[in-house]
Amino acid sequence: MIEVYQAADGWRFRIKGKNGEIIAVGESYKTKYGVYKALGTIEAILESGDEPLEIPLPTPSEGMLAGVVVGRTGGEPEDV
Repeated sequence: MIEVYQAADGWRFRIKGKNGEIIAVGESYKTKYGVYKALGTIEAILESGDEPLEIPLPTPSEGMLAGVVVGRTGGEPEDV
């Protein structure tokens, strides 16, 4: 579920899982329209399959986040 809400610093969106837990929060936008425009861009990228998703994953040995690229055609993620 995606919620659009007004925060102290502007308009934001958050994505919640089926259990109600917040999965992601978007940056602050000056207008509600800005949030919907960003969500439209995200939707277009996901539907196009042209751009890989870069998902940060924690690496215990580094103690920081490292990027992983996930393709949309299947297969295994590749480290970057």
